[in-house]
Amino acid sequence: MGLTAQSVSRFFSFRKKKQKDWAFPEELCRRFTLAEISAATQCFDQTLCIGKSAFGTVYKGRIKVDGDEDRKDVAIQRISGGSERRMREFRAEVQLLCQLRHPNLISLIGFCQENGERITVYDYMPNGVKHAVIHRDVKCFNVLLDQNLVPKLSSFGLSKMGPPALSNALIKMNSNLTGTFGYVDPEYLDSGNVTEKSDVYSFGVVLLEVLCAKSILILSNERPGSGAIFPDLIDPFLKGKVAPDCLKKFMNITVRCLRRTGAERPTMGEVQVELECALELQESADAVKQLKELGTSASTSLAPPLPAYDMEDYTYENISFSEINETFCILVRFI
Repeated sequence: MGLTAQSVSRFFSFRKKKQKDWAFPEELCRRFTLAEISAATQCFDQTLCIGKSAFGTVYKGRIKVDGDEDRKDVAIQRISGGSERRMREFRAEVQLLCQLRHPNLISLIGFCQENGERITVYDYMPNGVKHAVIHRDVKCFNVLLDQNLVPKLSSFGLSKMGPPALSNALIKMNSNLTGTFGYVDPEYLDSGNVTEKSDVYSFGVVLLEVLCAKSILILSNERPGSGAIFPDLIDPFLKGKVAPDCLKKFMNITVRCLRRTGAERPTMGEVQVELECALELQESADAVKQLKELGTSASTSLAPPLPAYDMEDYTYENISFSEINETFCILVRFI
């Protein structure tokens, strides 16, 4: 009996220790010590704080990576709260990002779990994408810009990983409702099933915010009933500078992303292609306008192009804004 009790005690002691330490393969992700993190952030000096959110505080730090003698700039997130839910989100983000490399995903280079601290260390290391990922919290706040203004999607604590390879099959999984108010897919709210199309909806909200240069919560207070409708809602900095064909294409993508059901929405691959098409339409229209305003032809012009702000504004008399206004009305009704 004594031996049995001792064996059981050892088993649970070993199991508890293993869960606490959370052994993680070093080849997948660098595990930093708390001493290294503390040195990199000068003991979490507030002057190095570069951002705060509900998940924690982000510091700019300098740390040695992969045995390099020189220290490099990194973003270090110190996750707040000690709940079991935060622990799950922390581990989910580490396990997910250590397997992903993509030019538009913020790249994880390491983490620290020591003395009750949960810390993630990020860098920008583009490569390829191995898994389909459902982010579940796409919003402007989580899209960061590097020194070259290249966008990086961050905050993967709520993310779900799909199968190892993308396929035509729609990933669908039951999930506890989570996300940010105003960005959450209404179909997800109704069914509890999160899909790749849930992120498409959230990205549609981001596109709307980009067009208007206002958050969705501010836009929800500028309802059509108060006189605020498109084209008046377009960012004044963009209004007149976006070519009509480009604007129509951009609005069409936005409206399609914000359809009420996932089946009606495009895939993110389709959204990318459509956005690239919108950019081509803008560049083509600008080139034609520049040639006209310089009074030359495409075959003989050697003059430098005019800056966009020196060109005459585009007009939108022949554009119908009814569809995006209708979509906007439906969207803000649920906020």
